[in-house]
Amino acid sequence: MSEPAQQDDLNDRIVELVEQHWEEQHMPLLLSRLGGHDRGEIARLARQRANSLGAYLRQGLADRVQLIQHSERPVLIGVLPMDAEVEGDVDGWLESAQGKSAGGAPRYHPAFWAAFRKPLDEMKNRYISVAPPIRFQDTYPEDRPEGFIEIAPEYIADSEMDASAVLENAQDWLEENGLQSTAFLAATPSSAPSRSHQDGDLLERLIRALDPSELKRVSLPLDVVMKLRRHS
Repeated sequence: MSEPAQQDDLNDRIVELVEQHWEEQHMPLLLSRLGGHDRGEIARLARQRANSLGAYLRQGLADRVQLIQHSERPVLIGVLPMDAEVEGDVDGWLESAQGKSAGGAPRYHPAFWAAFRKPLDEMKNRYISVAPPIRFQDTYPEDRPEGFIEIAPEYIADSEMDASAVLENAQDWLEENGLQSTAFLAATPSSAPSRSHQDGDLLERLIRALDPSELKRVSLPLDVVMKLRRHS
């Protein structure tokens, strides 16, 4: 496909997303949220043609979409169809859109969240553990750690993604790998183990019972891992 055709496809996709969001929510689509669509492909393609997604919209789509910006928080930018009426408190409107995007989001373990939030060295792959302690590692492909699952680059945030876009990527990754989000949620005071329950779940006890050389030989299917985690 030629470069002009690719650009037309990108433009049409951006306008489609903006108009669909407006029709469903009657709210501006946050620029950071727009960039996170299609697993970050919108922002990536736009940056190939301009310095940023915002610059791309202003240069190439000024006749099809309009941008509104917060007066005190310049990074908070919304995108609207060209025929949408902008009136009233723009700052409040954008803040409301931001709150609506992030509202009700689960609170994930810090290491799990960072695995999708922290930029990835293009020369490496990112892997995350499915057994406690939750952690991720960036390694070269030949050094893949055992007992870890890869997080493909398209699920990892870039500099223009906001929290709602990162959340969407994380949830898409969990769904694709058949994993339950509860296994990666941050501990709360009510769910954290007390001193009288230091033994932990079956998986933790199994890990502690094996020495490093034995752990290297262990390979468990994900459904078995999840079952062990559910039983104390």
